[in-house]
Amino acid sequence: MKPGLGTSPTRLGLAISGVLVTALLVSEYALGRLQILLAAGDIRDLRIAVVLCLLVGYLPAAYLYAVRGARVTILALRPALECDQAELDELAQSAGRFGRRGLMIAGLIGLLVSLSGPYLVPPVVPAPWDPRTWSPEVAWHRALGPVFGWFLGWFVYALLEESSRLSRLAGRLAPIDLFDLRPLAPFAGRALANALLAVGAVSVFGLFLLDQGFGLLFAILGASTLILAAWALVLPVRGVHRRITSAKEAKLVWSRERIRRARAALEGSPADAERGELADLVAYQALVGRVQEWPFDTSTYVR
Repeated sequence: MKPGLGTSPTRLGLAISGVLVTALLVSEYALGRLQILLAAGDIRDLRIAVVLCLLVGYLPAAYLYAVRGARVTILALRPALECDQAELDELAQSAGRFGRRGLMIAGLIGLLVSLSGPYLVPPVVPAPWDPRTWSPEVAWHRALGPVFGWFLGWFVYALLEESSRLSRLAGRLAPIDLFDLRPLAPFAGRALANALLAVGAVSVFGLFLLDQGFGLLFAILGASTLILAAWALVLPVRGVHRRITSAKEAKLVWSRERIRRARAALEGSPADAERGELADLVAYQALVGRVQEWPFDTSTYVR
C-alpha cells in the first residue's frame, strides 16, 4: 500500500485537526453544551476531546513525514551508493510500500490499545462503551479514540519499517572513507527526524496531563513512545554503523601488521629501517582509532 506522497503532511495534519476541532465546537454550541460546561466550570471532557482531535491530525501527518523522509534520504544518499539512477529511483519509490497485512495488524494492535484507554483513566464508569452512558463530549472520545489507535499503529509500523529499510540500504554503500563521513550524514539526519516524530506524538499526548487521572495512561504510552524514539534513532544507522566498524577494524588490522613489520625491521636492522615509518604508522593507527563508529556529528547531538 502506498500513500499519496504529493500531499503536504503539515497541511494534512492541520486540516484534519482544524476540521475536527471546528466540528466539535460547532456541535457543542448547537447542543447548548458550551454554555452548560462553562457555567459549571467543568470542561475536562471537552478538553480531552480537543486533544484527541489534535492527535488524530498529528498521526497521519507524522506517518506521511516518515515515508516522505525515507524517500528524501535515499535520494540524498546517491553519491554514497553503488547503484545507477534507475536502481536509485526504484529504491526511492519503494518508500511507503507496505503490505496490507502488516498495516492491518499494526492498525488492529493500535485499535486494541485505544479501546483499553477508558479502563485506565479514572473515574472508570461501569460500562464505558455503552452509548447510553455517554455525554456528547464522551461520544467524541469514543469515536476519536479508535481512530487515534488505528493511526498510531500505522505510524509506529511505518517508522520501524522505513528505519529498517534504511539500515539494510547500508549494504549498498560504496567503500567508506573513514576520514570523510559526510556522505553518510543523511542516515543520521533521518534517524534524528524519526526520533523527533515519535517525541512529537508523546508531546501532544502530554496535553492530557492538564487533567487528573491520566498519569497511568501517560506513563504507559509515554514510556513506550520514548523507547520507540530511542529505537527510531538507532535503527536507521545500525547498518552504516556496522559498515563503519568493519572498515575501521580492517584499517586497524592493516596498521597493526605494518607496525609489527616496521618494529621488527627497526629492531633487526636499524640502518635498513625506513626513517620515520614507525612513527607515521603509529600516528595513522591513532587517527583511525579516533574515527566515530556512529554517523553522528556534534550538530546532531545539539539538535
